[in-house]
Amino acid sequence: GGSGQQYGGAGTVFLQQSSGDPRGTLLVDNNTNIGQYAVLPKGQEYNFANVILSRGGNLQASAVSTNPFTFDVLTVKSDSTLLLVPYNNGNADYTDDLPFKLNATTVTVDSGGKIISDGQGYVGTGGDGAGVGGGKGGYWVGAGGGYGGLGGNAYDGHSGGVAYGSVIEPSALGSAGGAGVNGSTYYAGGNGGGAIRFVISGTLTVNGTLSVNGSNGTTGRTGGGSGGSIWVTTNVLAGSGVIQSNGGIGSGDYPGGGGAGGRIALYYDTNTLPFDATHLQTYGGSGYQYGGPGTIFSRKMSEDANGVLRIFNQP
Repeated sequence: GGSGQQYGGAGTVFLQQSSGDPRGTLLVDNNTNIGQYAVLPKGQEYNFANVILSRGGNLQASAVSTNPFTFDVLTVKSDSTLLLVPYNNGNADYTDDLPFKLNATTVTVDSGGKIISDGQGYVGTGGDGAGVGGGKGGYWVGAGGGYGGLGGNAYDGHSGGVAYGSVIEPSALGSAGGAGVNGSTYYAGGNGGGAIRFVISGTLTVNGTLSVNGSNGTTGRTGGGSGGSIWVTTNVLAGSGVIQSNGGIGSGDYPGGGGAGGRIALYYDTNTLPFDATHLQTYGGSGYQYGGPGTIFSRKMSEDANGVLRIFNQP
């Protein structure tokens, strides 16, 4: 991408060896210049043998209803980001919206690399936040969005959003914070985090970041959005990076409420990723009142019939 106030996104390079895998290899490389995204056009699911993002090569992919994408071997190198947008048909029936679904054999996120769906959940409006757990707002100060926990209350008493969704199979989008008013201007609350569903037959290695964080409240007295959903099934879970679904910060001189943490579920047979509050995060966002922490469920499929539930809040 060309230089300017912000670098343009890299284009895409598709390679297909005539005698090799017909699904080919997709490369996104921006020559170390971090800028906008390359985009896979909406309207279809994609199936590649290899996807490699490197040197500031960022890629955006959007879900198509229930159909999964397949990136057989996915590698996100340092300073590169894969942005995953869940399916949201835009109506008020939140039960028919879906996570971004990806099938793979191997997924590797290098240190400094990111797979994210931050702020890709339900959006803030001029009133109550969208989503099942949308924070109350639109009168003075907005409350935080809820999901894995309750959204934080606002300075003026507006209630944070409710908790909802599944602990063991989380797939819902995060909810938005409530709007705030400063003078005669309405400011939207922060968006909720998106939703990601990975089915990986081999190894997921996270040395960078895998996240579905809620957005912070905007300029004027607004609530933070809640974190979203990460649901992973893999043979091997490895790395020393961070998996997170944190709530956004409530903003303003009269503060909005913090967004709640979201929900994470990890199914695996072998694990070397530390299961602690540094590496697994569903923190509630700060504000007039902190949002409640979300939930982290894990199960070693070959041994544990019930799994373990962890709840960590900010230290």
